[in-house]
Amino acid sequence: MKRILCFALAMLLVSMLSVGCAVEEVNESSALVSTESVESSKTESVESSEAESLLESSLEVEAESSSEAEESSSEAEESSDAVSKEESKEESKEESKEESKEESKEESKEESKEESKEESKEESKEESEEVSEDEPVEEPKLTLTQVNTVANENFVNLSAFKGFLDNSERFALVPGLSENTVPQGIGRNPETGYTYISSYFNESGKASVITVLDGDGKFVAEYFVYNQDGTPFTGHMGGICVTEDYLYFSGPSVGNYYSVVEFALDDLPKSGSHNITIGATVALPIHTSYLFYDSGILWVGTFYLAGSYDLGKYFNFKTANAEGTQYGGYAAAFVLDGEEKRLTVKSGESYAVPSFVLATPDKVQGFAYKDGKVCLSKSYGRNNNSTLEYFKIDPENTDKTITVDGKTYPLTVLDKTNRRMTVTAMCMTEGITLDASGRVMVLFESAAKKYYNSKNPTDYIWTTKFYG
Repeated sequence: MKRILCFALAMLLVSMLSVGCAVEEVNESSALVSTESVESSKTESVESSEAESLLESSLEVEAESSSEAEESSSEAEESSDAVSKEESKEESKEESKEESKEESKEESKEESKEESKEESKEESKEESEEVSEDEPVEEPKLTLTQVNTVANENFVNLSAFKGFLDNSERFALVPGLSENTVPQGIGRNPETGYTYISSYFNESGKASVITVLDGDGKFVAEYFVYNQDGTPFTGHMGGICVTEDYLYFSGPSVGNYYSVVEFALDDLPKSGSHNITIGATVALPIHTSYLFYDSGILWVGTFYLAGSYDLGKYFNFKTANAEGTQYGGYAAAFVLDGEEKRLTVKSGESYAVPSFVLATPDKVQGFAYKDGKVCLSKSYGRNNNSTLEYFKIDPENTDKTITVDGKTYPLTVLDKTNRRMTVTAMCMTEGITLDASGRVMVLFESAAKKYYNSKNPTDYIWTTKFYG
């Protein structure tokens, strides 16, 4: 134990001695350090001064660098702005180009679309025209009808009409009878074979009408006639005829003269229902009770019956016949000059002047002429039989003359000296004309509602032999 204590004390002394030595060393070291520190401090001061100088230089450099950086940044910004502007400008240009391109495309599309529409319209128009050439445009529907109105034809068994019926045949039904028309005149176009019928209505204020049949007798067209002021033309429509290019029918008075109305056939539709307005008229010195045309001669004649139908304004006298009686009816021949075969009033005249004249019996309703042969349709009254009288004449070679309104014309009198045949027909014959074979086409008014109680009515147009 004692040994241990002694050893501990010895160790303690050794430690203390070590500490003392260490302190001295520390002091020496401290002095040395202090000297070194001073030197170091001086050195550090110099170094610090130099460092500060370097720092200042560095700061200046940094400042300059910063300034330059700022300037560079500013320049960069300006350059960037410029670039941005350029880019923006370029972008704007590109956008403008794109927009312009798009607009151009749109415009091109629109133009292409419009051109396509126009082409489509043109093609459609051309197709329509082609179709119209192949398929005629539908005309307004007919308002009149072509139907039977006579239930029983009792006349077919009567011996009085045997001469007529044995040499005659039905051609076609008369249109408009069911609608209260009264047929008067008939004419045929020698070029087309179409037949034209003039009628008035048995109703006050209703426009007179022309009905048209094709070559087979089918009802194809109707023309309602109006005056130039738009009012209905309600004339009797006694006569109608057709040349190669024109249609004529009995017209209104023109001043102190009678007249016929003229229509170019090309102006009249070939089918459907139409209103036509009176335009050109030709003044005449003779009443237009009936008309007929053939081979360049247009005939106009008067109906005369003493006590009922007076003499005309210019043909206001009677002519003696071989029977010892007096005629008050006349037919005047107008030779149509020129290629158009048109009725005209020559320069210096007030009306169309005829070339020669026929004196006719009373009660003439219709007239036909061919190569010197004449047929007259004569009738009056719903209960009286009609007659067809046939004559053979040479009207341009005669020793008789007639003076009308100061003008003198060759005259032929139709009487027993040139009469060839008389045929009895059913009541109420009206206008007559010739068909393609030269047969006489006979129109009757006996089936009109106005004459519902007529004796032996017929609702047909008949064709019969042309004697002479």
